[in-house]
Amino acid sequence: MIEGALDAIAGSIRNTPNKMTEIIIVDNGSKDTTPQIIRSWHSQNADMHAIMVHEGKTGLSNARNAGVQASNGHLVIFADDDCRMAKDYIAQAVLYDEADISPVIRGGRIELGNADDLPLTIKTSNDKETWRKSEHSAKYNTIRGSISGANMVMRRSILDKVGKFDPLLGVGQKIAGSEDTDYLCRAYLMGIDIEYVPDMTVYHFHGRKKKEDAHKLLRQYNIGGGAVYFKHMLADFDLFRPFIWNIKCAIREIKTRQNLYLPAYDFSYRGVVLCNLYGMILYVGLSLKAVLIKKWVPLGKYFFSQKREGY
Repeated sequence: MIEGALDAIAGSIRNTPNKMTEIIIVDNGSKDTTPQIIRSWHSQNADMHAIMVHEGKTGLSNARNAGVQASNGHLVIFADDDCRMAKDYIAQAVLYDEADISPVIRGGRIELGNADDLPLTIKTSNDKETWRKSEHSAKYNTIRGSISGANMVMRRSILDKVGKFDPLLGVGQKIAGSEDTDYLCRAYLMGIDIEYVPDMTVYHFHGRKKKEDAHKLLRQYNIGGGAVYFKHMLADFDLFRPFIWNIKCAIREIKTRQNLYLPAYDFSYRGVVLCNLYGMILYVGLSLKAVLIKKWVPLGKYFFSQKREGY
């Protein structure tokens, strides 16, 4: 799918004259012909300044971190390989950025690329939305799902301030999602606005057509959601409120004996709560493991080296 994604990005760049641009393509440990395909594409699009980066550590967060590190631009646009940018996407992103007077992480509309795919991982609202810490926006509307990592733009200064994506989260990890939500929550806590606009569009060719595919995706998303709710609970209880809302809806389901979430996919609020709880437990376990490895592995190496030297 990478060729179609790159073609769309190149088309959007060519539609934005007089701007210096670069395309950073992260090969996250692929074992197929991805590198050859990318080199072939670049040879046919020599007018594009494209760089391929190899990141051997599996995971979407690791890939994004590697891409950011290799990039040089003032404005960083994140895109996924199964998405296609609209031709005016970059031009719109630049217009918004030039009008900004304060830091903003911005994202836009996500349409289905293939009408045969299930209507998942999309956002087609025509209304502009903003989440602002000073207005306690998260108290009334969850940040999760506000914008997506497949359609996300921010200045480099924001990336420098917020830091790296959490490597424990994202596709390729045990918690296969919500690395973008976690990043938005961290930015929100720092007073950086989150904004959805309907006129920055990408088309998502996710390829999921069966109920089983939808169920698996929803489970992943809600496990990731639980991890993020727990992670930021103490920093701002508003970021934990969606879990409380889910519990209330699950109780209502029990009382009414109805599925009030997504009956078409056999996924209920009760399932959402269970996935949230599992995500919380899993994140605690993975965090402790990461801390122990960071602390004890260097110590073990030290003692092992001392033993070999005869001490």
